[in-house]
Parts: sequence; structure tokens; C-alpha cells
Amino acid sequence: MTKQRIRSALLLAGLPILSAALMWAAMSYINRPDSAGAAALVPSVISEEVQEQELESVVTSRGDVVEADSVDIRPSGEVGYLEGEAVYTGSVAKVGSRVTNGTVLVEISGRPVFAIEGSTPMYRSLTLGAVGDDVKQLERALSKMGHFRGSPDRAFDKATARAVVALYSSAGHEAVKADAISDSGEMSENTSGASSKVMRSRASNAPVMVPRGEVVFIPRLPRRVSTVAARVGKVPGDSIYTLTGDKTVVVANIPPDQAKLIRKGSEVSVSDAISGVEARGTVSKVANRVDSRGTIPIKITSSDDIRDLVGANVRVRIPVSATKGKVLAVTPAAVYTADDGSTYVDLITDDTPGAEVSKRVKVRLGLAANSLIEIRPVGSQLKPGDRIVIAKK
Repeated sequence: MTKQRIRSALLLAGLPILSAALMWAAMSYINRPDSAGAAALVPSVISEEVQEQELESVVTSRGDVVEADSVDIRPSGEVGYLEGEAVYTGSVAKVGSRVTNGTVLVEISGRPVFAIEGSTPMYRSLTLGAVGDDVKQLERALSKMGHFRGSPDRAFDKATARAVVALYSSAGHEAVKADAISDSGEMSENTSGASSKVMRSRASNAPVMVPRGEVVFIPRLPRRVSTVAARVGKVPGDSIYTLTGDKTVVVANIPPDQAKLIRKGSEVSVSDAISGVEARGTVSKVANRVDSRGTIPIKITSSDDIRDLVGANVRVRIPVSATKGKVLAVTPAAVYTADDGSTYVDLITDDTPGAEVSKRVKVRLGLAANSLIEIRPVGSQLKPGDRIVIAKK
């Protein structure tokens, strides 16, 4: 065998060995954990910027606009100088009419029926010598109207009588006069001889009387007429009017965990998307118990006129807490809790893509609102625009 043939045979025999050696070397190089390969395997992160803004925690709900504190006005007794069957004869108010002290609600058989502010019902006729809380509230109302001079007390005296005459005269009517002596011939402190029926004496020397049917005591005036049952020519029935409060209210139902943040006097904004009306108000009442729906009812009194929204369901916004000025804030996902219970954020100090470097910055937490949470750095500095880690990919 020649030398050339020997070299060729050796070359062919060594090729598989050479190929295996080259493959082993390549695999060894690929799997070598050098610094360049390790850097390429560092995971990237999801980050956000630290924000600076005012935070405000708000309870948002829906509420119904309703007429507040309705009162049903009913005939309370017989009017003066009545002859025959009583009948409505005039002064019937319209829906929406304002009712104040001294308003003539209606005329029955030509006699006025006055609205007078008071919580004690008109359960008797009043005249000279009558004593009681009903007399005092009558005098108080007459004083507000400028008819009664002096300090209101519980006794119907001559000053009261003069004020009653002035009340009737201001409405274009004559005050009723009656005999103040009871059947026994003595003055009665409780009824003054006028509780059984209205006397119809027009004698000039007879004392002034307020017949039971000519005054309706109504708690908290002014109010407005919401429904009218009286009609001229109609015989008085169970009701004359329904009155509502002078201001409309919003009633909202709040989950208990949010209701505990709301206080009487809290400021409220009310808005109606359909009409575009926006109004301000305050919380006037927070119920102290859960209702059948598992919510806490609250009542909102508006400082603006929202009577046109009666029956509407509106948006209610109640701020319950706020920061004092601008603060540093991040999303809650950016805040971590350490084993010792402290909280921190990961501040990115090198944002080279794929090779981010971060450090822990301990923070204290403040108000959570608007999907953000207030953070206060402890021993380190953070500023608006700093990038912090939310998660690693």
C-alpha cells in the first residue's frame, strides 16, 4: 500500500472522531454559564411612575328625590256662624302653593281656615280665659306675623284677643265672638265654655273666639301644597290638602361598610344625567339600623331648589376623606409587605431593558382612593416620576 493511500485511509477514519469532538466543544460553549449568558436571562419587569396628586375618598350611590315630611290637612271642627251644612266656598289653593303662618287654606261656608305653625293639634275652640300649650303656640305664631305684642304664654287674654282680631282682619274676615260663660255660669279654665259648640253671638261685648274648625296647627312651616282634595261647592270630607316640606330631600341607601364613614352634616353633590341638573346639599340624617334591604338609609337636604327632580333617581357623591394637598401615590400593586410586616416599594435604579436593578424603599401608607394609595418614604427619598416595580415577567 502506498503512503498516499495510507494517509487517505487514516483521514477517512478520523472524520467521525473530529465531528464528535467539534460537537462536544460547541455544546460545552453554549451551556457555559458565563456573565453574558446570565445577563440575557434576567427577567424584565412591569413598572409605573410615582405620581403626585390630591386624593379624595368618596362614597358614590344612587338616591330618590322625594317630597319631604308630608302632612295631611283635615277639617278639625265646626267653623263660626255656620248655618246648615258646611261647604267649600273659596280660597282653594293650587298644587305648589306655599303655605306659611296665617295662610288661608280654604274657606268653608264663607269662613277662613288658617294655617298656624304648631305641634299641638287644634282639639278645642279658644277664647278669653283658655290656658294651655295650644294658646302659647297660637300666640307664638301671631307674634311672628306681627299681630301679637308681648311674650307668648299659656293664657288667652286681651292681648291674644287683639292679635286674633288683627289676624282675621288681615285676611279680610271678621273674628268670631262668643259667650265665654259655661252652662254652670262659671269661667272654665280648660274650655272657657266653648268646647261643646261654637256660639254664634255677634254681640259687641262678647269675647273674641277662635273656633276649632278655623285653625289647623301644622308642624314646621312653611310648606307647599302637593295634592288638593277641596273643591268649591263640595262638602268637606276627610282631607283638604296634602302638604309637603318646603324643601325636597334625597333618600339614598348605603351599604353598612360605607355608611359608617358618613356623618350628619357631610357635604354631598347630587346630579341628574337626564336633566343635567347639579345641586349641593348635606347629609341631614343617617339611620342607626339596617333596613330590610340590608342597607343604611340616609337623608340628604339640598341647599338648591331640586323640586323639578321629584321622582327622579339621581347620582349621589359624598366625600368622606381627603389628603391635605398633593401627596406621593402609587397603585396598590406596587406596594409589597416584608416578613416583618413593614411595607416597601421597589425603586428602579437602573432601567436598562432586560437588566433592571431595583432597591427596596420602606414606606408608610396613607389614604387609599381613586385606585391609588398614598405612600410616605421612610429614610429614603422618592419623587414624582421615579419608576417602581409592579411585577416581574
